[in-house]
This record gives sequence, structure tokens and C-alpha cells, in this order.
Amino acid sequence: MSTVPSPMPIFTTLTRAERTWLYQLWQGMGGTTTAYTDFTADIAALDSRVDVLETNQVLTKQTIVDVGSTYIQDAVINVIDADITTSSLVMAQITPVGASYTRPEEEVIYERIILFCTPKAGSVDFYINPERGHIKGQYLINYTVAL
Repeated sequence: MSTVPSPMPIFTTLTRAERTWLYQLWQGMGGTTTAYTDFTADIAALDSRVDVLETNQVLTKQTIVDVGSTYIQDAVINVIDADITTSSLVMAQITPVGASYTRPEEEVIYERIILFCTPKAGSVDFYINPERGHIKGQYLINYTVAL
């Protein structure tokens, strides 16, 4: 980090007590009288941190699945997604509204559908299981993929 320049030359009209307080505040915020020269180590540390952040990406996605026009107790739907690998962490939920898709919010809440996700190489299996009753039709699924 670069050093904070000393504020002492600016405030020449302050009392000794005020200058002492200001000097201690300056030191507490990282002020130092030694020059800082190790910029290459800081840049390398920042590059390393950026590499870590780039490898820990989380993607938010959305898809519409159709379980058919007849009532069923549960379904397994495979969704193709090139970003998913076998080691990806996938979390999903049924949602009532998306682009070109709307379902009554009360209906989605009432159905109480449980989703289980199993990532595969290039796809994910969504196990759709209603807590009670049966399901049919289309459902909008929001899911996140931790790479």
C-alpha cells in the first residue's frame, strides 16, 4: 500500500496537543515516515487474488421445464448446460415469473415443489418432487452454478 503523506506541514496554526492528536491519527490510518518501494509484491498478491476470484465463479441461470400434460407424482428433467461439470455445485428453486413465462405466485407456493440437483458433465438433472399431490405443465427454474 502507498503511504499516507504527513498532514503536519499543512496545519501550522494548530496547538501542540492538536498536532500530536493529528499525528497519532495519521499513524493509526497507515501513515509512516519510511518510503514504500515494494510495489511488485503487492501487484503479484493482487494478481493471485484475482485468479482465485475468477476460479470461484457463481452463475445465475433460468430455464423452463415441461413435465407433461398429465398429472404425475415426480419427474426427472435433464437440462443441457455447458458451464456445468461433475464437480459443480448447483442449487435451484421453482419461481413464478420469468421472461415470457408467468404462473400465479399462489399456485407455485401451494404446490411446494422440492428440487434436487445432480450435476453431470455438460448438464444437470433436476429431480422435481411435489411435497403433496401431483404436478403437470411447465415450471420456471432459477438455478445457480458454482464452478
